[in-house]
Amino acid sequence: MTTLERKQLLSATRSQTVRTADARRTRLILMLDEGEAPEAVMQRLRCDSRFITCWSSRFFAERLAGLYARQSEQL
Repeated sequence: MTTLERKQLLSATRSQTVRTADARRTRLILMLDEGEAPEAVMQRLRCDSRFITCWSSRFFAERLAGLYARQSEQL
């Protein structure tokens, strides 16, 4: 993760206007980048392994743009 990406993700976690789902995905990426085990992430974020796989894969493929749900996924 670049320094700029990390700054943007940290900013998003502190923002009052970021949607809850977006903030949760942001926290996921930050936790993984800090070396947290997937089990710890699942416990803290109350998610499953599919959530981690989906969003971490999208982040690594698409970087910051990959963290935002596409319109068809929100329906």
